[in-house]
Amino acid sequence: MDPVLCHSVGEDAELSPTHALVLSHCCKKIRDTVQKLASDHKDIHGSVSKVGKAIDRNYETDVSSVAMEGVFNSSERQQLLNRVLVEHLLRQGMLDVAETLSQEAGLPIDPKQKEPFVELNRILEALRQHDLRPALEWAVINRERLLAQSSSLEFKLHRLFFIQLLAGGSTRQQEALEYARNFQPFASQHQRGTPSPIERHCFIISHLRTSCCHRDACSLLGLSVESPLSVTFSAGCIALPSLINIKAVIEQRQCTGVWNQKDELPVRMITFAFTKSMTHLFGIYCIIEIFNQHAC
Repeated sequence: MDPVLCHSVGEDAELSPTHALVLSHCCKKIRDTVQKLASDHKDIHGSVSKVGKAIDRNYETDVSSVAMEGVFNSSERQQLLNRVLVEHLLRQGMLDVAETLSQEAGLPIDPKQKEPFVELNRILEALRQHDLRPALEWAVINRERLLAQSSSLEFKLHRLFFIQLLAGGSTRQQEALEYARNFQPFASQHQRGTPSPIERHCFIISHLRTSCCHRDACSLLGLSVESPLSVTFSAGCIALPSLINIKAVIEQRQCTGVWNQKDELPVRMITFAFTKSMTHLFGIYCIIEIFNQHAC
């Protein structure tokens, strides 16, 4: 505070012109601050109100009109749901959570079923850390199976590791030259596949993880690339708005007999491909059961 205001004065003492000027200046600052806060609050409140209106406009809270009651009432269907949840958790590397869920649901996990997910997550976690060695070891072990699928995963991994060595500078040049011998088995198929100087700056592990290694590994392990739970959820998100709108139109126009068959949908749906594994077919099962087997 200004030293002038710290001067002790009596209660009945009149303010000097200096005191009055200082107090007037302080009051002006307070008024300006309050006005600025009010203006900022008004802008924020307007934005928040718009967000709330957008949520109310685009999100339907009541979906009971197009929902099928009792779809998971039977123990068999509950086990199917628990199974696909456990597999989804295993895919995400949440092994402890998957183990806990399987125990609580009374759904034992076969070690042979769990092993591919453990191996896949170990490789992917290493790739996130720019460590290609686990993926290379896996590709070398499964070379014949990869070649049978016309996959160039092993070659791409060798090439990326070679680029990584070159990026290490002169201290790793000799190591890079020795490692180049690994390209010999691929010379006939990939004559133009040796890395160029530009590729030294294109070491994108995330692309390799999501496109090449993940896809080929899932194929060899007998797994679908996408989680059946994720695909089923996406299908539901696509279908739900159309079903709700059509249901509302039917009710408004009192056309209750237009859509009353359990084996049909009033709109064309996007279909998804799954592997032949019974576990992965659960995604198709859910789509058919939830969306195709309910009446108007």
